[in-house]
Amino acid sequence: RTKKSPRGSIRWIREGALIFIKWMDTREVSVCSTLHTAFSGDTVKRSSKVGRKHTAAEVPVPPAVKDHNCFMGGVDLSDQLIGPYSSWRKSRKWNVT
Repeated sequence: RTKKSPRGSIRWIREGALIFIKWMDTREVSVCSTLHTAFSGDTVKRSSKVGRKHTAAEVPVPPAVKDHNCFMGGVDLSDQLIGPYSSWRKSRKWNVT
């Protein structure tokens, strides 16, 4: 029942060098890595709205997610911007006679 898990909860499983991590932020985040550990004590600031008040809290974050957010911003932005422009266009075969 990970969908009901509180924000910041971390579940992981390791098989050999590969670790699969599920972290609960606003939504469930899943990451596979061969370089990272499941938890290193890192935290990130997240705000939440309770009634009309916004409160800030420190939430534990896996190192794989923290590194992804740090180094992959340009790639994710590129994917986000190119989304509406589909590269799978229909084309008509041109018969050469």
